[in-house]
Amino acid sequence: MLKSIIIIISIFFLACSNKELIKKNSPPEKVYSSQYNPKASALFINGLKYKTKQEWKQAIVFFQQAYLVENSPFILKEISKCHFKLNEFLDAVQTSKIALEELPDDLEMLEILMNSSIRIGEETIFEETLIKLISITPDNIIYSYTLIDFYFQKKEFEKMIPIIDSIIDGPINERAAYNLKIKKLLGLYNTNNYQEIIEIMNGDYQDFKDTREGLELLINSYFQTGKIEKAYENQIEMLNLTLDTVEEYYKLIYISQMTNLDSLQLKSYDIAIAKFPNNLDFRSEKSEFLFKSQKYDLAENVLFEIEEVDSLGARVYDILGELNRRYGRFDRCLQLYEAGYTKYPDSENILNNYAYILSEEGLELDKALDMSIKALEKNPESANYLDTIAWIYYKLDDYEKAYSYINEAIIKSGNKPNHEIYLHAHEICLKLNYMQEAKNYLREAYNLSKDDDLLDKLEEMK
Repeated sequence: MLKSIIIIISIFFLACSNKELIKKNSPPEKVYSSQYNPKASALFINGLKYKTKQEWKQAIVFFQQAYLVENSPFILKEISKCHFKLNEFLDAVQTSKIALEELPDDLEMLEILMNSSIRIGEETIFEETLIKLISITPDNIIYSYTLIDFYFQKKEFEKMIPIIDSIIDGPINERAAYNLKIKKLLGLYNTNNYQEIIEIMNGDYQDFKDTREGLELLINSYFQTGKIEKAYENQIEMLNLTLDTVEEYYKLIYISQMTNLDSLQLKSYDIAIAKFPNNLDFRSEKSEFLFKSQKYDLAENVLFEIEEVDSLGARVYDILGELNRRYGRFDRCLQLYEAGYTKYPDSENILNNYAYILSEEGLELDKALDMSIKALEKNPESANYLDTIAWIYYKLDDYEKAYSYINEAIIKSGNKPNHEIYLHAHEICLKLNYMQEAKNYLREAYNLSKDDDLLDKLEEMK
């Protein structure tokens, strides 16, 4: 009988004493306590049987009964592990915390506490547990990686960077080192340490100038510190890394605009156009830049170079007509729209925009109405086209038709209203003596434009 009892107790001790549960420096009296008894051992062994069969709930029942007989932290460990397997993370946290009071350096309990706490949103416990794991297993950099990612997601970069520095020169693979360095640079950028990024990138991290992520951070850091020409130089280098990325050419143009150097802006437009010769946006921006310098012929030629490209011809005349109007060259504007209308009579943009310009000036209103009707037939859902025809009828003194079309334009504009549509509605309602509507539309126009002149008009209508 005595031999059987000794065997049962021995099995209980073996189950409690695996390598991760009992450390070499654990006090022997805590493991081989005289308080253990056969009843606790039997209950514990039954719990192990159900645990082996992955019947976690039944295992918990026996482990809890064993714990009532013998308050052993090793029994609590088994209870905590079963709770974790059942996704009962709150219970896992509570039991593992109690077990850790007696086994403060137990890796298995610390890991269960870490993984359970994050799942129930206990971020402070998660963080503290990870720091504990790092302190007792400094060679296990997985814990450091986990804490770094946690701080990165939380945007707690001041905490993150020292941990990266503590492992960056250790035995880690090239890809891991790259990711850590990028996180450090992002952390420095997000904490406004732009000068430190510049120094690092021109020192220990020079190889990062050959990566898109690193070079982008360097460019932005130069930009943030007012070193615009250095930002520009490095943006040129960026183009060599991302030749087919239109966005990087837009960024080059933007940086050149910040230098206030006309020669650099022209150079940037030319670089972008050389790479994307049919990009209408690049050409339009260069053309407007030349308009500002009153180099009108050069400005028009920039766009006329692609007039014969499929589908771009009508847009060329439309853009140039609008640019000439905007810069006070109204006669040239009408010439270009007339030429565009003659060459591309079915272009929606030319039909609508030419008609609107004529109506604004009160010129050839019958012709404007004919063009507007054609544009609307092509796109009856366009709020802008409806606004144009409403305004033409307003100019023709047909206010009822104008009112009908402007209301339809407002409906079609949906959640993208245009303040000019409301302003036109205001003027039309005034002619019809719909004073309250006129006032409401004027208020909407002001709310969208914040034009002080409209505010003054609102005051006058009170």
